[in-house]
Amino acid sequence: MISNFWYLTPPLICVFGDFSLHLETTNKNRLLLRALIDSGTHFSVGALAWFVAIKDDASVKQMISEVFLAAILSSLVDLDHFIAAGSFDIQDAVSLTKRPFLHNSSVTFVILIVLLAYGTILQRTLVSRLGLLVFSSMFTHQIRDSWRRGLWFSGLGVIPVNYYMYLFLTFLMPILCK
Repeated sequence: MISNFWYLTPPLICVFGDFSLHLETTNKNRLLLRALIDSGTHFSVGALAWFVAIKDDASVKQMISEVFLAAILSSLVDLDHFIAAGSFDIQDAVSLTKRPFLHNSSVTFVILIVLLAYGTILQRTLVSRLGLLVFSSMFTHQIRDSWRRGLWFSGLGVIPVNYYMYLFLTFLMPILCK
């Protein structure tokens, strides 16, 4: 019973993070606060989704390092905002007219396919596992952003995702990566 609870933690963290983003604040640095809450939520969801995916078949040492890597990758996706803006100013980063490259879900699937194929051909399970970790980290980030902007697939367009579908997809991620 307790073991199954872990599957609910990524979507629960999403709900908590989304709720936190909508709290009114008188803080003059509201934009920075929202960015930190959003990044922290991406970090937590990325970590928990990968933890749930590997918790039954990884050593403690492997789990700690992989979960930390998944968390970092999940939150670093947003660095592409600053790259696309050509600036470290938060206002510039959130005022882009189009979505930056790491928010393109096609890129995420290409990385997954390449690393899975490479790992399979060379019989390197670590490479395949890394492919799943990168996929889980990036795609949980993209799923979390999708309820506001849709999932963007270059060449295919944007697939709209409502709030409940976003939570369901977040719930499914660790199961798919298991």
